[in-house]
Amino acid sequence: MYLDGEPWAGLDVGHPTCPLPDGAATLWLDCSTWVTGIWVRGFESVGAYGLRFDGAAIVVRDQTAWQLHHDLDALRQLLNLMLADEGLKLPRGNGYAEPQDDVAPPLRKQIKRKIADGGGGGDTIPRSHPGSRNGW
Repeated sequence: MYLDGEPWAGLDVGHPTCPLPDGAATLWLDCSTWVTGIWVRGFESVGAYGLRFDGAAIVVRDQTAWQLHHDLDALRQLLNLMLADEGLKLPRGNGYAEPQDDVAPPLRKQIKRKIADGGGGGDTIPRSHPGSRNGW
């Protein structure tokens, strides 16, 4: 892809999008189709109709939502690291998750202390899950 005559981005199955600057510009797509040996889940190497380019679109991205997405993703990654330090792991995807209260006793005490000191969101009382092996 060329923007105002200068190379801007290379698009392929692993990189299907790229940001464009805000404002008027001349965009040139130089399209080629070839087998690269780079595959992404959900894509087949060469389809029944051969290699083809099916089209392009320009969309507007909400910059605030985009930044929030990355902020939340950083927090998610931090949470996963903290859980891994405790030997815990959240299941992948959405849906039911097993209770995560099988943590080290010092961490449970620290959580109780923070809640009692007002750092846990008011009058929240920690309770163990009915099926839990470890109570608070």
